[in-house]
Formats: sequence, structure tokens, C-alpha cells
Amino acid sequence: MAWPFTAKVLKRYENSYLVAIIAFDPRDRWNVQELVGKTVIAKKACKRLEYDAGAPKQYLATGY
Repeated sequence: MAWPFTAKVLKRYENSYLVAIIAFDPRDRWNVQELVGKTVIAKKACKRLEYDAGAPKQYLATGY
């Protein structure tokens, strides 16, 4: 991925996450299509997004 994206964490590993890409820059649409909407990303490259305490707990990450 060449541009920032937002993803939902599907599975946590020791040093990485399996994520489903949910929002991305339109310039990366071919990369997302090639990855079938999922990828593994290093924990160091992720940032957890803020979420509403009243909403269902959902882990989101941003990365490149």
C-alpha cells in the first residue's frame, strides 16, 4: 500500500495483525484488489484509532 488506509483487525499475532482493509485512498484501489481486501501488517506500523466507549468494541488500525 502506497497511501494510508484504515483496517479492522481480524486476528492478532505476536508481532503483527491480520487486517481487513475498510477504507483506503482511491489511488491504492488496485493494491487492495490484489490483496483481496486483507493483509498482514507489523504492529510497529499500526496506530490504534480512537473509538466511542458506548459503541461495540472494534479494533481499527491505520498504516501504509
